[in-house]
Amino acid sequence: MSKNAAIAELLEEMANYYDLDEEIWKQRAYAKAARIISGLGQDIEELYEQGGTKALIALQGIGKGIAETLQEYLNTGKIKELLAMRKKYPGIADMLRVQGIGPKHAKVLHTTLKIRSLEDLKKAAKNHKIRALQGFGEKSEQDILEGITLLEQTKGRQLLGVALGYAREIKASLQQHPSIQKVQISGSLRRRKETIGDLDFLITSTHPKEAITYFTSLPEVTRVITKGNSKASVILNIGMNADLRVIDKKSWGAALQYFTGNKDHNVALRQLAIKKGYKLSEYGLFKGTLRIAGTSEKEIYAALGLAYIEPELRTHTGELEHAKNNTLPTLITQNDIKGDLHMHTTWSDGIASSEEMIRACMKKRYQYLAITDHSPSQRLANGLDKKQLLEHLKELRTLQKKYNIQVLFGSEVDILADGQLDYPDELLAQLDVVVASVHTRFKMSKTEMTKRICTALQNKYVTILGHPTGRLLKERKGYDVDFDKVFDCAKKQGVAIEINAQPQRMDITDSLIRRAIAQGVMLCITTDAHSTEQLNTMELGVGLARRGWAEKKNILNTKTWKSLEKYIKRRRQ
Repeated sequence: MSKNAAIAELLEEMANYYDLDEEIWKQRAYAKAARIISGLGQDIEELYEQGGTKALIALQGIGKGIAETLQEYLNTGKIKELLAMRKKYPGIADMLRVQGIGPKHAKVLHTTLKIRSLEDLKKAAKNHKIRALQGFGEKSEQDILEGITLLEQTKGRQLLGVALGYAREIKASLQQHPSIQKVQISGSLRRRKETIGDLDFLITSTHPKEAITYFTSLPEVTRVITKGNSKASVILNIGMNADLRVIDKKSWGAALQYFTGNKDHNVALRQLAIKKGYKLSEYGLFKGTLRIAGTSEKEIYAALGLAYIEPELRTHTGELEHAKNNTLPTLITQNDIKGDLHMHTTWSDGIASSEEMIRACMKKRYQYLAITDHSPSQRLANGLDKKQLLEHLKELRTLQKKYNIQVLFGSEVDILADGQLDYPDELLAQLDVVVASVHTRFKMSKTEMTKRICTALQNKYVTILGHPTGRLLKERKGYDVDFDKVFDCAKKQGVAIEINAQPQRMDITDSLIRRAIAQGVMLCITTDAHSTEQLNTMELGVGLARRGWAEKKNILNTKTWKSLEKYIKRRRQ
């Protein structure tokens, strides 16, 4: 498995410790290195094996010192300096995972209240010891308790993007075994839930025992929980459980349907089967002892008088009724996407140049892309001031002449507290695409936040509302906002609502996507990519859109360039 994500987390952790020690330059260097490794398109371990330390130093943004840190970890699996930092600041890493706690606040809690664990933090908050500290208050204390609850609720779960990568590598390994004929990933991963608790694999095999032994011997397996003749359960090196089941060919479709879920969908389906005089299980659909269907999922649904229901829709939210009436949506697919309208480059906090992002989009056969670096209020993300923005525009206009793809000049512009935008209109007018986003003041009241966003959407230069809920999966809940009013405003103003495909965002939710569609709002799937590698997260956004019942007609970036151009111009009239 690629170690990129794990190494990036370690570098980010070191950056936080350097922040505590007020070693600002080291903090920035390690934070940047974490972003670089996270977005790297090649396995860092393979890169090191092929080219040694020189290959690490050759990475843009990686200096000699950090290259030596990487070398130490890749050779030994440890970083001595990090271990010393953890010993110096016990419990800090856990505290930094809590919503609303940054390095400075964590240090205060560590030194003043002697907090060494999340349990200590929870007790201190419940006993109202935190609100009395300088820089804290009753509200921040409550936010900390909510953050701990969020961590507890998502403990043991992996982001979809991480779980999907691991599952596919395991699937590829299983396909190499000569006795294994079919392999399918099932469970919540197949339904494309935003976070995944465990991995489920179904196979058919000519020699089940050999297949089971092969699975439990994979290098990703750290512990075998159970191992039988037709099923095995293991723990993987990323802390997730994984199950493998050997399925009879006659029951393949029934098993795939059953183990894909979700539970409520399956219960409703079994009840429908009973009403029709059948019995449905993971072994098939039966009329008494006679098997009616079971070899394929489509066969199961058809036998029950239903149109085939895509895995992403199996949530027991009306899909059976629509399947019965043959009114299910024709869901958007990856092939429908014509471009990406939200990404960052080295001009702000990205790790790839404008030209590298353009080339990567051309490889995807996109018709267009929008480069949308940050506005000046985002100082930590190197937001562009007026002079830099105009220099960036000049660069992109030059690159446009060089490549046969429509390069749109854009910006992710901060929505300020009063709803105004971070650039004046005379600068916004020079942009092709404006993604307006909230990056600060998340704790405004519902009324204030709704007014703030709707005020921003009334600016005629806004094209897309970025990551609309502001949530960070496993880290931060979204802000409080009246989405009925926001959607109504977006529809009136002709602003698209973003479906942000960044794995830690996956923003907005599937239920909000359905509501937006019902209100006639246009949506836009973007990657918010900060590297060429992250452009691949478009797949996650498409999966989320499918969970929200989105069709091609509902998604802005399924339009051809000519249609998109008309859409943008009409908005600005």
